[in-house]
Amino acid sequence: MRSKVSWEFLIFLFFFTFVSFAHSQWATVGPGGGGGMHNSAISPADPNVMAVSCDMGGYYVTTNAGASWKMLDLESHVTNTVFHPTDKNTFYACSNYIWKTIDGGQNWAQLTNDSTQFNSYYAIMMAIDPDDPSFLCFACGYRNIFESNTMDYFRVSANGGTSWTTST
Repeated sequence: MRSKVSWEFLIFLFFFTFVSFAHSQWATVGPGGGGGMHNSAISPADPNVMAVSCDMGGYYVTTNAGASWKMLDLESHVTNTVFHPTDKNTFYACSNYIWKTIDGGQNWAQLTNDSTQFNSYYAIMMAIDPDDPSFLCFACGYRNIFESNTMDYFRVSANGGTSWTTST
């Protein structure tokens, strides 16, 4: 009985030592999450700049064609990314609010708030005018992951998101 336990222990020790070292060689190669990647976007100014959302809430940005990714926290699931047509460093993200970066995703400014979006609605979609990038618009509504989304109104900005008005 004693020799059987010794062999089992040696086999366990062998697998624990060598198998665990083999598995410790893994490295992250890109964004990941719970499974689904959504709302991907590529900058028209530079195809090396991309963004994608994860179904678990992560938001990822790359500026080197996917060689490395940075995970960002914009306080909620990002439903839409819109890139400036000629400036690769400027883009917008719709989460609970509209966010803007002018340095390739390193720093973000919040452009909307609860009063801009009537408290219970979220920025769902956004667009930028390619001929006049200071003209922006976004659709606001109820966002439900498992049911249909609804859009209740639109906001527009003629000054890059500094102020917003209701579109008719």
